[in-house]
Amino acid sequence: MTIRNGVRKELRTTMKLAGTRQEVFPLLCPVVEFDWLDSWHCEVLFTQSGVAEKGCVFRTWYPDQGGVETWVVSHYEPDERIEFVRLNASRSILYSIALTESDDGCQAEWTQVQTGLDPLGDAVVERRTQAAYEEQMGWIERSLNHWLTTGSKLKRR
Repeated sequence: MTIRNGVRKELRTTMKLAGTRQEVFPLLCPVVEFDWLDSWHCEVLFTQSGVAEKGCVFRTWYPDQGGVETWVVSHYEPDERIEFVRLNASRSILYSIALTESDDGCQAEWTQVQTGLDPLGDAVVERRTQAAYEEQMGWIERSLNHWLTTGSKLKRR
């Protein structure tokens, strides 16, 4: 038996959102993201309900991160938490979004646990910094808040 302990990194950030958990949670769906997240692309491979649910499967492609990735919704607790297992040939990500109430909306804690599965995946995980993650997630936070306050999609410049 061989055990390969690839490079592993946990990235975490908390967003302050202008909506309640009940308003935000349905937006955390690969189908609904087309409505509010500019430049979101995915191919939905399976959904019984037409939106996110436990067992929903979709695919994204990020050439600089190892290529085609398959996502599976592994935990689905409406208005509380959604989790994904995200895989490509070189890297896995355990992805979790947990919502909690706040005085003027809700907070969303986004956590990614990335693991390299081969040398390319190790390099991708090594390059991924907390600062870069926060920058990416800042765009998502601004996009969510724009949608929640205006009902329109924030466009990338």
